Amino acid sequence: MQLFAFGINHTTAPLLVREQVVFHAENLIAALRELVVHRPVKEAAIISTCNRTEVYCSTSDPHAAVDWMAGYHRLKLQQIEPYIYKLPQEKAVKHAFRVASGLDSMVLGEPQILGQFKQAVRTAQAADNPSASQLVEFRNAIDKASGRIRGLQATVAEHEKNIEAIKKELGALKP
Repeated sequence: MQLFAFGINHTTAPLLVREQVVFHAENLIAALRELVVHRPVKEAAIISTCNRTEVYCSTSDPHAAVDWMAGYHRLKLQQIEPYIYKLPQEKAVKHAFRVASGLDSMVLGEPQILGQFKQAVRTAQAADNPSASQLVEFRNAIDKASGRIRGLQATVAEHEKNIEAIKKELGALKP
C-alpha cells in the first residue's frame, strides 16, 4: 500500500466540472466507507469544498480509487480524467502541506482550508476506516505545522496591508 492523492481543484477544472464531483457533508461518511470496503483502499480521507475535491488514500491500485470517484458521482472516468491530478507518496504529502497552508488556494494563505483538512481526517476516522494510521500521522504532522502555517499567513496578511498602503501613497502622489 502506498499513500496516494488525487483530485481536481480551481486550477485544473472549471466550476461546472468541480460541481459534479462534490461530496456533500451528509454523504461523506458513507462515501468513505464505500471506498474503503469496495476498493483496494486501506484508508482514505476526502476534502470537498467549492474549490477542490481531493482524496488522500492508502492503496495498492490508485487507478481503482480514481475510477471509484467517477462512478460514485455517476460519471464516466473520461468526463473528469482530463482535470484530475494524481500524486503518489512524497508528492501527495507535499501537496497536502501546500493545501493545508493555503498556498494552493484561490486566495493565497486562505486560513479555512487548514480546518477543512483537519475535519477531513476526523471524518475519515468517524467512518471507521479499518486502519487510519497514515491519516493519524498526516493529521499530527499538519497539527505540528499549523502554528507555522498561521504565522506565515499572518506575515502574508501584513505584507498585503503594507502593499495596499504603498499603493494608496503612490496614488496620492499622482498629479
